[in-house]
Amino acid sequence: MDTPTALVTGASKGLGRALATALNDRGWRLVVNGRDAARLTTTVAAFPRPDLVTAVAGDVADPAHRAALAAAAGDRLDLLVNNASELGPSPLPHLADLRP
Repeated sequence: MDTPTALVTGASKGLGRALATALNDRGWRLVVNGRDAARLTTTVAAFPRPDLVTAVAGDVADPAHRAALAAAAGDRLDLLVNNASELGPSPLPHLADLRP
């Protein structure tokens, strides 16, 4: 069977990093995205199988960047995790500290 391929945006930290790490540990080929190229490079280096990962740094709001991600994925895409976002300050405050 062919190796499954996933595209994970927002993969340099948080939920995206955790999902990408778990998929990579299971032998998936990954195309990962993050806006901070240095952070993305550090993240990929820590993956269990960095040889199965293509990192494409940039902003998914940019059409040219989205085209680069699609090209990196190639003809096969088994899973898309559209996790890129901006939730606010990082780290996020504890939920209990927020006003209702």
